[in-house]
Amino acid sequence: MLAHELALAGVRTVVIERRPEIDARTVSGLIHERSVELLEQRGLMEQIRREDGEPLVWDRLHFASFWLDMSELAKTDHSVVLLQTRIQRLLSDRAAARGVHILRRHELVGLSQDEDGVTARVHSPLGEEEIRCGYLVGCDGEDSAVRELAGFAVTRSGPSWYGLLADVGSYAGPVGAGSFHEGGMFGQFGDASTMFRLMTIEIGVEAPPAEQPVTLEEVRASIERITGERPTVEEPLWLHRHGNVTILADEYRNGRVFLAGDAAHFQFHPAGHAVTIGLQDAVNLGWKLAAKLQGWAPAGLLDSYDAERRPYGRRACVYGRAQMALLDTADGPSALREVFGELLDHDVVNRHLVRAATDARYPMGQAEDLVGRRVPLVSLSTPGGEVPVAETLHAARGVLLDLSGGTEPPDVTGWKDRVDVVAAEPTPEIPASAVLVRPDGHIAWAGEAVGEGLHTALAAWFGEPAA
Repeated sequence: MLAHELALAGVRTVVIERRPEIDARTVSGLIHERSVELLEQRGLMEQIRREDGEPLVWDRLHFASFWLDMSELAKTDHSVVLLQTRIQRLLSDRAAARGVHILRRHELVGLSQDEDGVTARVHSPLGEEEIRCGYLVGCDGEDSAVRELAGFAVTRSGPSWYGLLADVGSYAGPVGAGSFHEGGMFGQFGDASTMFRLMTIEIGVEAPPAEQPVTLEEVRASIERITGERPTVEEPLWLHRHGNVTILADEYRNGRVFLAGDAAHFQFHPAGHAVTIGLQDAVNLGWKLAAKLQGWAPAGLLDSYDAERRPYGRRACVYGRAQMALLDTADGPSALREVFGELLDHDVVNRHLVRAATDARYPMGQAEDLVGRRVPLVSLSTPGGEVPVAETLHAARGVLLDLSGGTEPPDVTGWKDRVDVVAAEPTPEIPASAVLVRPDGHIAWAGEAVGEGLHTALAAWFGEPAA
């Protein structure tokens, strides 16, 4: 996602990928509506719908195996069935089509940075080589080599967890979709017409060493420890192990090196936030890096990445640990589960749990309620016809939505190389006469379409006007 964002801005980008190809199997089969919105604003969902049809909606969400009440939230906070591998292929193809060099079977083995850039040492099938770059971003997971090589400090906390995913052709044993047991969580999905997917989560249990292959016996033993029932599991198609403790980088930036996604914040996976928060990291950072490289970034713009995104990485880690605490079977947590279950009778609690880590609102120094939030992806009535707000963001540029009804066009002369102006009729979903939207879809300013306030906001987020 980050490579695609940079490519949209015309930034030369290289992706170093250790794997030879995109995995055919996938850990995740759902993405949250906040992730869908990010794909919408780059025109990526259009291609998915055109090629695959409308994704199925999944309007259920759990917190520590408590199913949340989605009756009031289903339209805005659902997930859709969309395989992670499908998104990876789409982003890979689109990025490559825009000139991104994706180097597979390449592994980062060293890096050094100075005032002018970063030198990455990379091992490939042809040997070792060096790649010189202006900036380097580690999107390489919880065991991030970038994080280690660049010397990022991290805070590790909470109990460990140990999870297994298994796609098998033959299964007989306990059933249930994400059911809670005294030994942990267990899920069995699918049927014999295709395959079975099995899922286990154990809290406070350390996973075997990563180099030790997953076996069917390991899957059988985990299911038995959780449910107390010995299953019959045969015909392995794909076996995957995951888990760790909670990891949060103390900072997301170290000079010219940045972290994003699981490399920056690794939390309990069944919390359901990992993909969305990682994509939000990428979209937040991409346009800021591009602005710096293109020479128009205002002071402090790159530092705002850490300031805006780390609080949400931390929140995801906290909420993941809270779920692990609720899943603990000790007497205290058992009582806590009873109290927590009663709290879920209140709509405000359900709403908070659904949105706490993914509904980002960034502090931008303006009291206006819209500012800092994502712009609603509604349809606008323009002189040329109906235009979805998402479409105005396809190019990953800033957008000034002039909703004054054409009373007096705003003057953005000095910023036309960075900001597009879209004039449209007022709309109740965006209660302002004008809003300035950053390339990541967040509203940076709201107010009158003319006046010093707009020019001050343009300079604050998009640099000084061109001569």
